[in-house]
Amino acid sequence: MRKGDYYIIADHLRTIIFALADGAKIEQRGRGYILKKLLKRVCLISYFFGLTLDNLLLVSKKIIAVNNFYVHLKENEDSILSQIKEEIEKENNFIAKSTKKIDDYCAKNPQRMVASDIIFLWYDTYGFPFELISSYLKKKQKMFSETEFNKLLEKQKILGKEDRKKRKVLTFDKNITEKNRQKK
Repeated sequence: MRKGDYYIIADHLRTIIFALADGAKIEQRGRGYILKKLLKRVCLISYFFGLTLDNLLLVSKKIIAVNNFYVHLKENEDSILSQIKEEIEKENNFIAKSTKKIDDYCAKNPQRMVASDIIFLWYDTYGFPFELISSYLKKKQKMFSETEFNKLLEKQKILGKEDRKKRKVLTFDKNITEKNRQKK
C-alpha cells in the first residue's frame, strides 16, 4: 500500500464525520449511499494495512478534536462515532465473510489458476471488492486472467445497458397507456 492511502482514510473519514454532523445518515440511497461507499473504501484500505475498528475510531476522534472551530462536531460526537462504528463493524464482517469464502474455495481447489467466471461471480453477484479478491488470491499464491475477467465485466455492462433501455421503453409505454386511459 502507498502512503497516500493513509490520506484517503483520513479524508474519507473527515467527509463522513462532517456529513453526519450536518444530519446525513449512512444509507443505501441518496447522499447516504455516497457515505456508505466512502466508508466501504476506508474499511478495505484499513484491512490491507491491518488497522482495526479501534484505530479508525481513534482517527475519527482526532478529526473531531482538531476541528474544534466546528462546534457541531463536538456536540454530535457520540452519535457520529456510534454510526461510524456500526457501519465499520458491518463492513469488517463482510470482508471477513468474503475472505472466508475465498479461503474455502482455495482449500477445495488446489490448482493455481482460478477461473475468471468464479472471480466474476464473487465480484458481481456477491459484491466482493476486486482489490480484495486480487490481493487475497496473491497471498494464497493463486492467479486468474484479468483479461478474461474484464471481458466478462464488459459483457455484463452491455447487458445492463440493454436492460435499462428496455425498462425505459416499458415505462414510457406504460405512461402512454395510462395517459390514454385518463383521456377516456
